[in-house]
Amino acid sequence: MPYSEAQSSVSMDVDQDSADLIKPDQLGPDTDPQVVRTYLEQQVHLKEAYLQSLVTCPDQQAFLATKSNYENWKERLNTMKSLSDKTLDDAKVAHLVPKNLPVFNLRGHTTFAKGKSYDSPEQFFDDFAYVLEAHSINVKNYWKRLMPLTYNATRRAWLVKTMQRHDMN
Repeated sequence: MPYSEAQSSVSMDVDQDSADLIKPDQLGPDTDPQVVRTYLEQQVHLKEAYLQSLVTCPDQQAFLATKSNYENWKERLNTMKSLSDKTLDDAKVAHLVPKNLPVFNLRGHTTFAKGKSYDSPEQFFDDFAYVLEAHSINVKNYWKRLMPLTYNATRRAWLVKTMQRHDMN
């Protein structure tokens, strides 16, 4: 297939699926990492299809340039995968206790430990989740083990009893 036919063949495939494609202007600094990963997967797929269409192209430079472009996109995708898959293994996390866990102190209530006082429980929970995520600890898997450490003895007893009552242990 000549070079120009290969280009039009791939562009026709792109036009048919363009409604589902993520566009670069849809990405930004606050974009969900899964959306970025999907975008990179789409780009790798498109570059690969285009590269396959150029296999019989007489223009070796166009083929090599496209191959290099494909490899760059694939490297970006692999980097994104390694970043999004990067978590501490369960054996290490099962014993990890971050030193900087926030203390559950609510403004206007008795303060039990030094540290920040929160206007609402939601603000505390946001900080708690942020600290766990910063240590690559999955919040959903480990909050039950670490949350009691942020309470004083009275509140901890209430929390443990409440968690047992709701079968959360």
